[in-house]
Amino acid sequence: MNKFFILAIPFLLCSFAGNENAPIDKERYETVKTNVQSQRQKYKVVYQAATLTGKKVVLSEAGKYLHKSLTDTIFSYWYGTKWDFNGYSDKPGEGIIACGYFVSTTLKHCGFNLNRYKLAQEYSLEIVKRISSGDSVLTYRGINAQQFLQKTKGKIQDGLYVIGLDNHVGFLLYEGPEVYFIHSSYFDPVAVVREKASESKAFATSRTFVMCNISSNEKLIKKWILGEEISTR
Repeated sequence: MNKFFILAIPFLLCSFAGNENAPIDKERYETVKTNVQSQRQKYKVVYQAATLTGKKVVLSEAGKYLHKSLTDTIFSYWYGTKWDFNGYSDKPGEGIIACGYFVSTTLKHCGFNLNRYKLAQEYSLEIVKRISSGDSVLTYRGINAQQFLQKTKGKIQDGLYVIGLDNHVGFLLYEGPEVYFIHSSYFDPVAVVREKASESKAFATSRTFVMCNISSNEKLIKKWILGEEISTR
């Protein structure tokens, strides 16, 4: 691959992106999922043709795309979907969904190759380990939520993370000065929410915090691009 093509990769990949990151009505959710899969296939073509340097660029651009697709689009459809311990809805805004199923289902709908049932039924900390795909997992035990936030806020890379708590699992979004907890909450409003982690009752109950990066996890992003499976038991 010549130097020009390597430099052109970010612009080429951006040209593939549709408007799936814009808020649209629920009738288009299936279209959003299809568009994400189409985008993944385009990344795959470019990735497989790239040099080692080019592959790094593709992984970086794909990570940004995944981040925006989840935080700006996929999650937004699920906000307000009701929580229940036994919930496993596959359609946002319909039925009920447990915390583990919210994580596994949104990742699957964003194009990850995984069994959403088996992954959701793992213990919260094991879910994080599976999603990490061998990348580093940050573990904090024996501290409260505020101490955890003090240890990590402004000290780790901005981005989207999967986080496992004592008896709960969800996503943490580090975004500038704020940290948001995105999860199917068993506290009021008993539904999928995005809330400040510092104000989350569910977050405050834990003394264990185990998390892995999604946005810049090259091992995970490579799996997404190539359609490789996130293994479960």
